[in-house]
Amino acid sequence: MPNLYTIPMLTFAKILFASVLALAISANTTFAQTLDDPFATAYAGGQAVDQPFTSMGELPQFKNFVAELDKNIQIVPVEPFDLKSLMESRNRMFIIDTREEPEFDVSHIQGAKRVGYEKFSVEKVWMLDRNTTIILYSTDGERCSHVGAYMKMMGFIDVRVITGSLIGWVNAGYSLVNKNGESTHDVYVHSKEEAKKLKKGKAYFAE
Repeated sequence: MPNLYTIPMLTFAKILFASVLALAISANTTFAQTLDDPFATAYAGGQAVDQPFTSMGELPQFKNFVAELDKNIQIVPVEPFDLKSLMESRNRMFIIDTREEPEFDVSHIQGAKRVGYEKFSVEKVWMLDRNTTIILYSTDGERCSHVGAYMKMMGFIDVRVITGSLIGWVNAGYSLVNKNGESTHDVYVHSKEEAKKLKKGKAYFAE
């Protein structure tokens, strides 16, 4: 049986080239799958993150999920000041409003996209990049925490809620816009308790 040294150099070179090519194709295929499939294994800080859901049908309904959710669930907070800095530095992120349409129309953070709460569903966020920072808010924080927990379960890696939610944002002195994109100080509130938390801006009660 010939050993390595008796194999003609040309044949050895061909074998070596074929091995390297196979490894490259395998690596590129894996990388392409990761890019094309948002639920392929993602990498954060060099560690694999398991994202088991490959179709929307595998996920529980949002309302069922919330019904069984630990009410003391806590999502990583982001301070209003830090969010403002991220916005000014144009960091890639999605700012998501989890309130209802009448609340959003009165005022919201500029650039935010509304997904709602009562009619929230996986379809509304399924196509978002799981590796992009997600910033959530509601009026005072409860609804956005529930949506945040659901998105974490979906496989989103960096999910945060604004400290104090929209009321916290306004109390920090930052601006809002209405449905027409005009600056406003109004904040839609549901109760006197929420209104009392508002140190700046103006409480707006539905008629």
